[in-house]
Amino acid sequence: MYYKYKMVKNPLQSTFNDLKLFEQNSYCYDYLKSKFNNISEKELKEHSEIASSCFRQAFEYYRVATSSSIATSPLLFSYSLNNLLKGTCYLISFNENILKGFKAHGFKVDSSFLV
Repeated sequence: MYYKYKMVKNPLQSTFNDLKLFEQNSYCYDYLKSKFNNISEKELKEHSEIASSCFRQAFEYYRVATSSSIATSPLLFSYSLNNLLKGTCYLISFNENILKGFKAHGFKVDSSFLV
């Protein structure tokens, strides 16, 4: 989705609304299949399952964070954003150097990729 201008009161909630379709495994699979025609069915299914579950979990963390205390909500918001990032990466890349960053708790980037 591309917006030249989008004025909203709650940008994070608006982002989740825009990404709602990606919570469906079948939608992620169809999206991946349209972008990557040289990837095996097994890999496409694996990536679509991971991506859709990440988007569902991201929304769940966000939903709970909005009703939690200030002591807990920052951590839940960070988990939410981490899951959005992971889901997005699984939709746009099959590069193991990028995806391996999610195998640790949170996200880890090799400093050689930052140059």
